Amino acid sequence: EAEEACTQAVALHGAFVEPMAALSELAQRRGDLAEARRWIERAVAEQPDNPKIRLAQAGLALAEKEPMAAVLQVERILTEGRAEPLDQALAKGLLGDAFDALGRPADAFAAWHACNRRVESLFPRAPGESGLAEVVGWLGDYFKAAPAAAWTVRPQSASDQEAEVHAFLLGFPRSGTTLLEHAL
Repeated sequence: EAEEACTQAVALHGAFVEPMAALSELAQRRGDLAEARRWIERAVAEQPDNPKIRLAQAGLALAEKEPMAAVLQVERILTEGRAEPLDQALAKGLLGDAFDALGRPADAFAAWHACNRRVESLFPRAPGESGLAEVVGWLGDYFKAAPAAAWTVRPQSASDQEAEVHAFLLGFPRSGTTLLEHAL
């Protein structure tokens, strides 16, 4: 639905680069990097210095395994100061991804931390709403107190039985859960 809406927006106003950036990101998620690049090229022809286009370019650079190109795009976004606050936060998250790909974990963590702090400042919790730390504490307390039988199943012989229940794997952002998902 998002792709259809963005395509319609571009059809109605051909120079509207924000939906072009969104279409590039959607193509990236599908793994169609050629289409993602076409949308970026079209948008750059309209507004080469648009921060949303730079974000899409940084995302594409990461998808194409060019983390240094992503770093350069993000640095331009952050130094030019024209990006909206949420785009600045997203840029810091992409910077973390690029540093991670470059084998710079300390820099990656610092960038992701800055991203999360910025997002938290833009979308503060409502009074009484739990944050991640509270949820993690609650989960830890629950699993410490819960008997193992309440959340585990031990079949007699796993080799000749079909699964009778689903298994849910929980993890923290950037802890490897997506990698595990892909492996499974």
